[in-house]
Amino acid sequence: MPEKMPEIEIPSKETKIRCPQCQIQKIIEIPGYIFSQKSSGIIKIQFRAGQICEHDFMAFVDQNGAVRGYDKIDFQLEFNAQTAAEYAAGQKLHLETLLESVGDFAVMNIFHAYMFDYPIYVILRPTDNPRFADQLNDLLLGLFPPELNTKQIIQSLNHQAYLRLDVKESEYLVLDISGIILNSPWGEKKKFEYEHELLKKALEIVDPTIQALQVRNEIAYFQKKAEFLLSYLETVKHTDEDDLKNKMSREFRTKVTDALFDLYLLFIKRRLPEKETLLKKIHLHTVDQLKAALW
Repeated sequence: MPEKMPEIEIPSKETKIRCPQCQIQKIIEIPGYIFSQKSSGIIKIQFRAGQICEHDFMAFVDQNGAVRGYDKIDFQLEFNAQTAAEYAAGQKLHLETLLESVGDFAVMNIFHAYMFDYPIYVILRPTDNPRFADQLNDLLLGLFPPELNTKQIIQSLNHQAYLRLDVKESEYLVLDISGIILNSPWGEKKKFEYEHELLKKALEIVDPTIQALQVRNEIAYFQKKAEFLLSYLETVKHTDEDDLKNKMSREFRTKVTDALFDLYLLFIKRRLPEKETLLKKIHLHTVDQLKAALW
């Protein structure tokens, strides 16, 4: 049997990072293999307080290692991190440990991908925990309602496998174990208001069992709203977007925002594709705006 070739480490690339709030600068090293993946685009890196300065912010870096922009972070989550000793003793990934490991932004990307059925790839170095992807799958299986856990969508890749992955215009979420987002299907400026609120409520609970129950109930309630939307569409020929939002707001006694409504539509398209044709009954204002722009 031929001997397995060792994984070749690609030299890191130095990039100057400047805080968009206080302008403090620091040279950081970004793993070199990231820039060898020619089909990927802008990578997204969260810097937490203490890494560059006292602020949390995002940096957007291109394939040449040049910073293309920054964004302030307004979604910081407060939590009590699991200690390294506790993690080593339990060998089980908790939500707090995941946040400590990859950061708020990456966790919200992971939750968004898992909820809307986008494949997730985690890039692992030889020194990284080889069971991280399995532990992440186990964590999310415990947090999401059983009917959404249809398959194991999180896989690990080494550097060589990542370089062979065609991520251009793909529907993969790709990140490394430090939380660097190498590829996402939803672009650079995606806001995660729903995911932030979901995690914020969960982190108010210390007990992992009750915490998981809280998350499952919240997601099940979201699913119930999407199914209500479909049930209503089955009874009408056509409906206006605003009328539908108002009807849902009255039914569930909470305002359905534009962002939430878009998520319900995405949930139906990704999780209930057999029902997607019903969405054609909705008169969407975004279509009108697009037509007006073209004229």
